[in-house]
Amino acid sequence: METIRVDKYFSYTADTTEKAKITIDAGKAGERVSERLFGLFTEHLGRNVYGGAWAQIIENGGFARYHQNHEPMDKHQIPPLLEVTKQRLERLAREFDMPALPEYEKLGLAPYWALSSETQAKCKVQTDNNGRYWQEVVVAEGAECALEAPIYLPLHRVSSYEFSLNLQIPQGKIPSAIKIQVLTKGKETIGEECIRLHPHVKVGRWITLKCIMHVNGAGVVKGEELKFRIYLLEPGQYWLTDASLFPTDNLHGWDPDVVQLLKDGRVSVLRFPGGNFASGYRWQDGIGPRELRPEKPNPAWPIWESNQVGTDEWLTLCELINAEPLICVNAGSGSAEDAANWVRYCNDPVDTEWGQKRAANGHPAPYNVKLWEVGNELWGDFQINWATPEEYGRRFADFSAAMLAADPAIELIAVGGSNPSYAALPEHGYYAGHLGAAYAEHAVRASGPSIWAIAEHAVMGGWFWDLAPQEIYEELLAQTHYIGRILSDNVHQLKALGSEHILVAQTEQMVAVPGDDNPSDESLTAAIVWAGFMNWFLRSDGLVPLFTRSALINHGDFLNKVREVVYPLPGYWGQYLYANQPGRLPAAVHYTGPVFSVGGRRVQAAENIPWLDVVSLLSPDRKNMSVLIVNRHPQKSIETEIECTGFNPSEQAQVRILAGPEISSHNKWYEPDRIKPYTFAVNGKPEVGYTLSIPPHAIAVVTFSTAE
Repeated sequence: METIRVDKYFSYTADTTEKAKITIDAGKAGERVSERLFGLFTEHLGRNVYGGAWAQIIENGGFARYHQNHEPMDKHQIPPLLEVTKQRLERLAREFDMPALPEYEKLGLAPYWALSSETQAKCKVQTDNNGRYWQEVVVAEGAECALEAPIYLPLHRVSSYEFSLNLQIPQGKIPSAIKIQVLTKGKETIGEECIRLHPHVKVGRWITLKCIMHVNGAGVVKGEELKFRIYLLEPGQYWLTDASLFPTDNLHGWDPDVVQLLKDGRVSVLRFPGGNFASGYRWQDGIGPRELRPEKPNPAWPIWESNQVGTDEWLTLCELINAEPLICVNAGSGSAEDAANWVRYCNDPVDTEWGQKRAANGHPAPYNVKLWEVGNELWGDFQINWATPEEYGRRFADFSAAMLAADPAIELIAVGGSNPSYAALPEHGYYAGHLGAAYAEHAVRASGPSIWAIAEHAVMGGWFWDLAPQEIYEELLAQTHYIGRILSDNVHQLKALGSEHILVAQTEQMVAVPGDDNPSDESLTAAIVWAGFMNWFLRSDGLVPLFTRSALINHGDFLNKVREVVYPLPGYWGQYLYANQPGRLPAAVHYTGPVFSVGGRRVQAAENIPWLDVVSLLSPDRKNMSVLIVNRHPQKSIETEIECTGFNPSEQAQVRILAGPEISSHNKWYEPDRIKPYTFAVNGKPEVGYTLSIPPHAIAVVTFSTAE
């Protein structure tokens, strides 16, 4: 077989043997790759933020009365908010032995709250015209009342918790105290604090009660079901809202385990606030005092949005982990002026109108957010106020003009995308995820010079339902093999319009294949698919300078948090290995070894795809080299020889490998370290290099220094 060149830095020749040879030419090294490639995306979706990265323990601490004002994404058969809430409450009722949980409405309670079986009261959820809620509780003479909620606590990490509650006595006598408790399912009290009210508290005024509660975790199993109670000890009328319980080791509200893992993984960019959520998001709802922020149904997903996490909180997380923020503005239901004011709020000096508003919210210094994405997937008919390509071109022109007027130094990303029907790109004849340039083309025609990059998304999976797990796996591999061609074609299409400067920002990528036995987003497969994307981006000669994969936690292939246990998925470890090696300058690689073919069941048929996908990276000082190797074979180890020219390798190399028993292997909250990297050393000779065996469905990072 003749040599096939995949891109500038990777070529290969098929070999009938089972062994592979990797030849690196360090004399042919490119420019430094972008640190923006090691990014991450999240949105207010499911338990990405609340119940995930955000450290608040209590669900619905604002005592909101959930309501459904629309059918989110009904074309995609996602159930509405109230149905999702009901299903979850029924599950929690069984797990926590709290049968009254699903009956909250009949009892006049907010969702996720119940009355303890030993107490009774008259309850009603109240609301005002500003989207704020509170729980009214009337305790009769001679009675006590305890509101209770199901919780998990990270007692394996911390034993003390910050409690806060806003309370008003609208009429009658001010009580002397309230009490909070944590109990086991067996009703053993393991934490309790009595909060006394100041004698000068006035009727009809909101007050904030705070305390630190210590919980005795001895005998409590990690992930055990617990109950949190607010005891109203005296008769009278109570109004309660903004109940919060944070572990004392929280970092400005963020889960410290999540923060540490993001720092260790060297996440370089964080994309916010969506995703589909962005197309209906009012950023003004997420700034200012949290107790004044409106609560409402999420505009895109069947969850409740409390707005407790907004711009300042998110940018604080970016500062905590030293990541660059990327903000996706609402180009669906939002306006160009709203987007421009968001830029001003983040970036204006403190002596301006918007700078003063930011300072009033605790951050006088400008955030200097550089990266801004104008809309999310507006090609999709599931998107809030989606657009035709022509309409998006007009919107982008309006938004870009207003946003650049607010800050000319920002970098704007335009929607790339395909079309509302998810159709295959006919010029390729295979399914290309959400990849395309139809929308970006109209943005270029309307306002080309203002575009830094086009946003491409690749969510791969759902259409594979009728295939066996290994067939799914091979189809996914084939798609990653073609990713470079698709993106190159898209950019060339735009360059033909005179936009030579345009780049690609891959702002979403994930595997989404349902089924426990399938290579899902939580499995090794997802890590290998991500590595296939990343390898091409690293070799793209700057064509793709930004990559924010999906998603931070509890969605996608990065982190999970279950029962307050945070643990990494294989996809996290893949990125960890890539981000923590010293190489940043791509060097030319030639691979000779075994190949495979795909029959084209869901994607274009392909022949002679190399089983090993390889990138070589020199450190900027040219004293170290890393070889990033993905063995895509589902069953076989591949004996691999590595040799260099233009670089004299040291006698010993460090090898770090991410592997597991199956392509579907993944971690669980009770088995968090099942899949993680292991490290060993190999010895080599200057004239031969290194020889090692790469396990099946594995990622290997081989790092060595120069002997000179």
